[in-house]
Amino acid sequence: MLKDIKNQNKKVYRDLSFIELKFAVGISFKKEFSNNWRFKSKNIFNQIAGNVGSHYINLLIWLFKSVKKKNILKLSVNKKNDTSLIVLKAGKSVLVNMYFSYSNHLSDKFNLFFSNSILRIKDNKIIILKPRDYFDKNKNFISPPIVLTEKLNQTYEYLSSLEKSIKFFLNKVKNNKEFSSKYFNNSLDALRFFI
Repeated sequence: MLKDIKNQNKKVYRDLSFIELKFAVGISFKKEFSNNWRFKSKNIFNQIAGNVGSHYINLLIWLFKSVKKKNILKLSVNKKNDTSLIVLKAGKSVLVNMYFSYSNHLSDKFNLFFSNSILRIKDNKIIILKPRDYFDKNKNFISPPIVLTEKLNQTYEYLSSLEKSIKFFLNKVKNNKEFSSKYFNNSLDALRFFI
């Protein structure tokens, strides 16, 4: 499915301008997490912004080569440092808004806004809405229709990605092969983002 999207003519989707991500899970309300390190540390990499957000920053740097103009806002909904909003610019022209929370209901949602379509990943579905120029009978803009819905197992994709990453790492170590410096440098840039 995603390969089909990549192979589509650029005119269908047009230019990517905005990425919206929301990841939340209410673990801060669970009794067994009341003394968890996530809520006690002042180190940003132990808090949700750095602990979860660093993976997405790493991905954005990999895809767009740079991230700029960051703003990290923190909020305490139930515990210390349990919620954050990261706003940035990726590459030359993509705005990104990432919301992470250990105190809200479960949410794992992405929206990618292109100049002629929206790609939405939510509730184990990939949904595409288009075109941008979609009007009601009075010629006012209205939300575009859904033109494609595909099933996606987000949990499987997450676990599969972790498994592939571990296999990649172990294969390099087992065969005594060097890691490309681009992986190391990308990770350093992701860490620098938070410092």
